[in-house]
Amino acid sequence: MGKCFYVIHNFGLGECFHIIHNFGNTLGECFHIIHSFGNNMGKCSHIIHNVGNNVGKCSHIINSFGNNMGNVPISFTTLRITEKMSPYH
Repeated sequence: MGKCFYVIHNFGLGECFHIIHNFGNTLGECFHIIHSFGNNMGKCSHIIHNVGNNVGKCSHIINSFGNNMGNVPISFTTLRITEKMSPYH
């Protein structure tokens, strides 16, 4: 459903761009999601190897195995819940 572009093996919904091997639900505007096995809701950008849930605006999440809620910029190897993370923390 929605606008999708260059989506490979995606089983999600909404506006997606460059999603490869996503097996969760993608709602909203997403960009460059690779190997995501969780739920991506909201605006996401460059998520690689995500196994958890991304809710809200996410950017550059690599190897995330937890839950990302809110604005999460540049998160590497996240194994826990990250909520409203600030780039200045």
